[in-house]
Amino acid sequence: METLSHMRPLRGDRLMIISNGAAPAALALDALWSRNGKLATLSEETCQKLRDALPEHVAISNPLDLRDDASSEHYIKTLDILLHSQDFDALMVIHSPSAAAPATESAQVLIEAVKHHPRSKYVSLLTNWCGEHSSQEARRLFSEAGLPTYRTPEGTITAFMHMVEYRRNQKQLRETPALPSNLTSNTAEAHLLLQQAIAEGATSLDTHEVQPILQAYGMNTLPTWIASDSTEAVHIAEQIGYPVALKLRSPDIPHKSEVQGVMLYLRTANEVQQAANAIFDRVKMAWPQARVHGLLVQSMANRAGAQELRVVVEHDPVFGPLIMLGEGGVEWRPEDQAVVALPPLNMNLARYLVIQGSKVKRFVRAVRYAHWMLQA
Repeated sequence: METLSHMRPLRGDRLMIISNGAAPAALALDALWSRNGKLATLSEETCQKLRDALPEHVAISNPLDLRDDASSEHYIKTLDILLHSQDFDALMVIHSPSAAAPATESAQVLIEAVKHHPRSKYVSLLTNWCGEHSSQEARRLFSEAGLPTYRTPEGTITAFMHMVEYRRNQKQLRETPALPSNLTSNTAEAHLLLQQAIAEGATSLDTHEVQPILQAYGMNTLPTWIASDSTEAVHIAEQIGYPVALKLRSPDIPHKSEVQGVMLYLRTANEVQQAANAIFDRVKMAWPQARVHGLLVQSMANRAGAQELRVVVEHDPVFGPLIMLGEGGVEWRPEDQAVVALPPLNMNLARYLVIQGSKVKRFVRAVRYAHWMLQA
């Protein structure tokens, strides 16, 4: 828990060890080898900087033993040089009880140095202040400062390797699973369409704009036409056949339901004309400054047993990309109307996502239909 709550995410698995004694450094190294850990290799540039900053009797290596006469200043000089290097992914600082560098004083100096160093946020730091009672205050200070701290070298290595394994597992989970053999996709086409939209400054895509992207991934979409006014909407409806749906096109009104911008099951020319004019009138009343780019006209999808589903993909600040699956409709409360998964998904994970939806009360019918689709 100490590691997960305080330690920064690892960039890799290379560990650098600093100590003021050979014995605790050896314990840490033995524990690292026993768990198949990886020791960082210092560059010649870093080694030379350390030689220039530290006493001659300090051998530059990893673990770096500053010797038992090392002062707090030696720790800070070493820390500053290492934080500016790219030679490691995590830094373990060991302190043994010493008159030259008292435990609490050394902890306070290290905390301040890390707090103000411009590169400290890029380094995963672990501290091990040895001494059950003599270093108790120092460990308390580290915890309050949000720096992971441990009582023994072996415990520190165990925590580090837990994070290494956690990072490895997360990396494997993020690897794209194999696609079903019958799924056809043209990712190059989809990427090109998205790049064009971004280059044009678009922050969202309308229904007709997103359709080619969905089609590039083998998804069926409803044919869609664009009408500039009610007369053109009637003409399109006569051509494609009734019933039809009308949907407002406006980049300034993301939620069309706010102005009743979607009208369904229009069965005659008169209904289409009245619905179109009513949409335009409501926009003028509620959003007089909104840009209106006409209407989308679609045939009503009228399939027996069809169920409306909603799929949402968004980025969570903690978990990253999320996929949410729920029942379609105007209302949307993800906390009690959706199930969530972390992409990428293979077919087994997709099925599991749908099955999990059976626990959401308002979602049961939709889930049964989606589960049937995945089995088809």
